[in-house]
Amino acid sequence: MLAAKDSEGDGASNKAELGDPDVDGKPTVGAELTNRGNSKSKPSKPVESVVPKLVIENPKFPFSLRFITLKGQDYEVQSTADFQSWTTLAKIKGTSTEKVFADRRKAIYPRQYYRVKLKE
Repeated sequence: MLAAKDSEGDGASNKAELGDPDVDGKPTVGAELTNRGNSKSKPSKPVESVVPKLVIENPKFPFSLRFITLKGQDYEVQSTADFQSWTTLAKIKGTSTEKVFADRRKAIYPRQYYRVKLKE
């Protein structure tokens, strides 16, 4: 059986359904396995990743950052001092525009880290 062949005619190659899309004879980490005997069982279409653009507007007080949002997505701006416990500072609705967050609180830790989290 050829790896490039589509033995059950579902539009997905055997190599993709066997978890070896690069055809090197070894399973590929993260590859999706399916039932080759069932024409309704095929890998889901790949989802295009979105690379967010995050810009630090002001590294001093008040610290601010800017990021692009996607319409219909919800975001949280969070902070931490230890990367273990995160505090939500703002909840932002995506509108397909840039949003700016400014942290006007006085610093409570010598170092503070921020992240923008996409809510699922």
